Amino acid sequence: MKRTTGVFAETAWAGAAYYLVLYMLCSHVPFCCYCRLTEFTPG
Repeated sequence: MKRTTGVFAETAWAGAAYYLVLYMLCSHVPFCCYCRLTEFTPG
């Protein structure tokens, strides 16, 4: 029982870390593009 819980916890933490990194990358790319586009606009 303890081994199953440990494996489940490790998998849950790995999944959470994976989705967190994926979310950070997906939210960072549009923000970076927006900053680049607004940085070089004449004004």
